[in-house]
Order: sequence, then structure tokens, then C-alpha cells
Amino acid sequence: MIRSIVRHPLVYNLLIVLATLALYKIVSSGIIISFSRQFVDVMIFCFCVVQLYYFVVFSLRKLFFETGFNLSYAKILFRISITIIFVLLTFTANYWCLFDNNAASISGINESSLFRELLDMFYFSCVTFATVGYGDILPQSMAAKSCVILEMATAFFLVVFLISNVGTIMKASKSNGNGS
Repeated sequence: MIRSIVRHPLVYNLLIVLATLALYKIVSSGIIISFSRQFVDVMIFCFCVVQLYYFVVFSLRKLFFETGFNLSYAKILFRISITIIFVLLTFTANYWCLFDNNAASISGINESSLFRELLDMFYFSCVTFATVGYGDILPQSMAAKSCVILEMATAFFLVVFLISNVGTIMKASKSNGNGS
């Protein structure tokens, strides 16, 4: 039973985000070896790239190729929404790691409770993903700016790719008699 719970895609995705936070805390604490802040920033960016590769490539592959185009419109929207939520959570975790490593890497955040910092990072991730960019929270370090560029590119790719392919999936689903 526990094995089936852990193998559920949502739990697996959440474990990846939590593992990133745990790994960051281990590396930044200097328990094993002491690293410079710049090295930790580069490591966080590399984690971000690997996480995105997993969430985008594997999630989209599961959505479009492993299903055989037998999904209802509601299921397609649900899977797209879950993919976007986990991309937002991934960037939230990575932005917080960058901020925790060096508070000057992201300006506009008040150092307060962990919950408030994570909420601010989630807000920043949503604003960046939506390409709104209010300007109240700004990336300052190279790693933070690189993560922002990566999130904007991911958002653009996801929106363009998904919008252009949802119609194709629905047509294939209806022609197979499986659309609802």
C-alpha cells in the first residue's frame, strides 16, 4: 500500500520538490563540506534545470504520448494544471533556496517567518510565470536572474506547446470515439 502511494505521480512530484529543499539544507549547512555561496547558487540553478526537465519532459510525455490520446478534455486540463502547479512549486523552492543562501539575491522580500517567505516566493513565481512582472520583488544575483529567465522560457514553452496541441489531442480523441 505504501509503495502504491509513493508511486503515485503527484506524491512523486512533491517528493522531488521536498528532496530539493532537504538537499539544499544539507549542502548549505556545511555538514559534509563547506561550500561557497556562489557554488551553492550554481548548484540550486542546476537542480532547477534537472527538476524542470523532469516536470516538463516526463509530465508532457505522460500527457501526450503514453495515454494514446484517450483523455477527456477535463483530464487534459487537470494534467496540464498539475504540471503548471509543480513547475510553480519547483521555482518557489528554488527561489527560497537562493534567498536563504543569500538574502541579497532577491530584493523586495522581508525576512520574517518561513511561511511568509515561501508565500512571497510562490507569489513571485506566479507573477514570473504569468510574465506580469509587477516589480515589487526583483532578482539581484546571477543565479536568481538565470532562474527567472528559465521560468519565463518554461512558461512560454508550456503555454505555446500546450495550446497548439490540445486541439490535436481532442480531435484524435473524438475520431477514436473517446472524447467527452
